[in-house]
Amino acid sequence: ITLELSAEEIRRRFFCRQSHIKYEEIPLRLDEVLRTSKAFQELHKCDTRIKRFPAGADCDAFRSYIYSLESGGFKPGVIIIDYGDLVGTCEKSSRDDEFSKQGKAYLEMRNLMIEFDAGGFTASQANREAMEKPVVGMKDLADCIKKAAHSDHLVGYCQTALQRDLNEARLYFCGTRHGKSGGFYDVRVDYE
Repeated sequence: ITLELSAEEIRRRFFCRQSHIKYEEIPLRLDEVLRTSKAFQELHKCDTRIKRFPAGADCDAFRSYIYSLESGGFKPGVIIIDYGDLVGTCEKSSRDDEFSKQGKAYLEMRNLMIEFDAGGFTASQANREAMEKPVVGMKDLADCIKKAAHSDHLVGYCQTALQRDLNEARLYFCGTRHGKSGGFYDVRVDYE
């Protein structure tokens, strides 16, 4: 589910990763891209559906879409929402401030994953102070701390300017409901 980029843009990025063909070459090598992408999906036993919603769409809209997928024989095992800060809340109350609405939207996303017995992923932004920090943690979430309270796991994407130049980053496990948090994992980043 995307609320930011078009479904076509997301699909093109997936094809780029699955086929190892550069982003700008995808239209020129479409037959090869489709062949390698199909082989990737068969090897990993995955099938992907991508749907764009307008910013502010809520979990009721997502629920309807997922039920339509299931009625067509497709049951998602993982639901990715790009990205959580753009999700509206099903409860339409004018009394709530934006921060309260954001916390409610994250709770509704969590409940959606439970309802469909699916793993779920989303992203959120950090606050401005986090931009210069070598470690981004739970207290660095922008706007509403309830986003963290309604999450099972929190992973901070940490990257210094030097790491960006070297196509490197670190993942920091800053919170979890299931065990011990903490610890860094070095990752390589491919910006192409």
